[in-house]
Amino acid sequence: MFTITPMTRVEILVDGEEPDTLAIATLIYDLFSVGNDTFDIAALTNQLARTGECRTHFMPGYGEPATIKVI
Repeated sequence: MFTITPMTRVEILVDGEEPDTLAIATLIYDLFSVGNDTFDIAALTNQLARTGECRTHFMPGYGEPATIKVI
């Protein structure tokens, strides 16, 4: 069990590697875009608190789903 706070640090990996800054910014923008009905921040937070890791849905342009991990 992990405690998630505003200061919790996470690592974002795509296909096991850290993408460049622009790819991370684009991924985050896409996840939080208005009208994105496939992403639920509450579910992500709960998953990270329970397991310390969450995989996003497949997003074209990233090659694979992103893995978000608590570090």
